[in-house]
Amino acid sequence: MAVTNTSLLDIFVGGNDKADFPNIQGCAISQNMVTETNGQIKYLRSLQGKKFYRQIEQSIKNCTGSFYASVGLDAENRVPSSFWCFGSSVYEARPSGTVRLLYTGKLDYEYGFTFVESGGERPFLLICDGNSLYAYNLYSGDLQQVKMPLGITGDTIVPSSVSCLAGSIIVSDKNTGYAYYSQPYILSNDTMRIARKDGDGNVIYKDKYTIDYEEVNVWDGNIFYDSDGALQYKNAESSSDSIVCLKAVGDVLTVYGRCSIEFWTRSDSEGMTWVRTNYTANSSLGVKSARTVGVFNNVQGFLGCGNRNGFGVYMINGTEINKISPTWLDELLFESTLNNVFAYGYSYSNHSYYVIHFKDKTSRERSFAYDLISGDWHERTSLDITTGKTEATHYVYPIFNREGKLILGGYRTKRYTSLFEARKDYWYEDLNSTIKTSFIRGRQTPLIIDSERSFLINALSIEGNFGNCDDRTITPECMLEISRDGGYTYGSTVVRKLPLTGEYKKRVAWNNLGMVRNCVIKFSTSSPIDLTLSNASLTVVNLGYRF
Repeated sequence: MAVTNTSLLDIFVGGNDKADFPNIQGCAISQNMVTETNGQIKYLRSLQGKKFYRQIEQSIKNCTGSFYASVGLDAENRVPSSFWCFGSSVYEARPSGTVRLLYTGKLDYEYGFTFVESGGERPFLLICDGNSLYAYNLYSGDLQQVKMPLGITGDTIVPSSVSCLAGSIIVSDKNTGYAYYSQPYILSNDTMRIARKDGDGNVIYKDKYTIDYEEVNVWDGNIFYDSDGALQYKNAESSSDSIVCLKAVGDVLTVYGRCSIEFWTRSDSEGMTWVRTNYTANSSLGVKSARTVGVFNNVQGFLGCGNRNGFGVYMINGTEINKISPTWLDELLFESTLNNVFAYGYSYSNHSYYVIHFKDKTSRERSFAYDLISGDWHERTSLDITTGKTEATHYVYPIFNREGKLILGGYRTKRYTSLFEARKDYWYEDLNSTIKTSFIRGRQTPLIIDSERSFLINALSIEGNFGNCDDRTITPECMLEISRDGGYTYGSTVVRKLPLTGEYKKRVAWNNLGMVRNCVIKFSTSSPIDLTLSNASLTVVNLGYRF
């Protein structure tokens, strides 16, 4: 019988994965832990805790969107505000501490809220809730609904999504393949010059050659007309499906359909119309829901599907489309309850994340994040204080404010509708101003197997940065669980104390863990410490037979 000491670095440090063995669960999971690299060194680092930041109102609503403006009302330097959506309501949170309810609309939860700034001398924040379009003057604080004209179909345009590129406002017309666009910086003035028409819609001329123009109100259903009185629109050409969502990144507008994706840009012609780029549009892949489109580090992520593509998460870099979801996530998505599925993207501390939130087949809410830098997925969880179980993270739609703080909206938090700050020096998760919960982080290995030959685990040790607990009133602990059936069930939890401040070089070890033929090892902690995991090792005795 040979005694072997084996490093588990390659499987202990990494993202989520699933074992490819028949009848074996064996799923590797990084829970609230992200992969970091420093040269040749690879390790896992804890995500930040969430501390109560500001109360929005005394009700319980889930956060449904956020936006941080470039300019704002407060003070002479136009300090910008942040905008938060909870349920179907939109709030402005000013740096001064005041919170203003802008409006409560009729939110379409499939399309969600979209925000974009118009630019120009009078910058507006355009807000679309999947049914209506609103314009908020970032200098005056005035909000007004944008009246929609009759579209090319003969019905009033129902804006499902809004975007802005080169000063032009573009909206998609719900359940159609048409998008309508404005002249550049159309909202800089309240009036525009437009050709006068007769009752049959024909342009009226002063004389044989001179068009008779009139001054009309921009807001009175005229925003998408050109100076000749013609409605400005473009139809998605690669497929007959409807446009679901519009996203502008760089100088390209991505047009998402149910079963197609196109890329548009502004032409150089005198009329400045929109044209499809020379890049090949994907006519067999579309977006499942507008709320799954998220932008992170100038790339786009979305939950895709199509007539020849199953559920999966895809990334658009420029105009190149690649699949980023592994098989295990595809299976979860395929079996899931996709009601109210949503996603968002953001960058923080040299990482860029795409986070997707959905319900699995048991209706348990799940949240997974893709890290563009490492290429790993990890799971984001929070503790449900009612059941004592973990579920999808309670903190969504992050933005950075002017102070460089990462602020998130509450999702299924208790008592109040509130905002929270992700902090590197805080290792709890607050539910409101008075209640905080444990922040559970850990790593579950993939299946450890030796051709189904049995072996004894003499010792298991975990390496990391543990010596950073300054609070002498608590004793930081970690938990170890081992599964002997491929990850379906786990034995009793074995607890070990973690080192206190200054005890940096100590390992955490467990001895005489018994005989197995395969195992999955789960390590976790809920103690308020900055957790870093760098390696794990096993000392085993190979028995050389199967049982």
